[in-house]
Amino acid sequence: MATGERKGRIAGLVPVFINLIIDEKKIRDVILWDPWDSTVSVSMFVVNYCRDLQVAGAGMEAVMKSMRWQIQRGAEVLVKASEHCLEWDAAGRPRAECIRSIFLDVTASGQSIFRDQFLWNIFNPDADLLDLVREMCTT
Repeated sequence: MATGERKGRIAGLVPVFINLIIDEKKIRDVILWDPWDSTVSVSMFVVNYCRDLQVAGAGMEAVMKSMRWQIQRGAEVLVKASEHCLEWDAAGRPRAECIRSIFLDVTASGQSIFRDQFLWNIFNPDADLLDLVREMCTT
């Protein structure tokens, strides 16, 4: 199903965090994935991604397993959150708000170094949680 054809589903991207050590090579990456866009399958993406990184065999399987699990969980969260939204616009985005409390407790070496709490509208297309995290980490 293409991006514009998701009637009844929320338009959203799932962050996929790759943080693996494969053959003594550390792979750290963040990929934003649209679980309802079938333009490129997860399998095809992983084959090309691992080819670019020169990773094969068990390493490729580890990346595939991690991505599939995270995409499935992320899609479940988006669907569950969208159940609270009754109206959709023509682009498949919700017209309602879904406000959630976000709690942060960053710990390093057993000591809490940062605590915060704020409200977040998970349906706001202009609100990117990764941008917020980057901003908080640079200040």
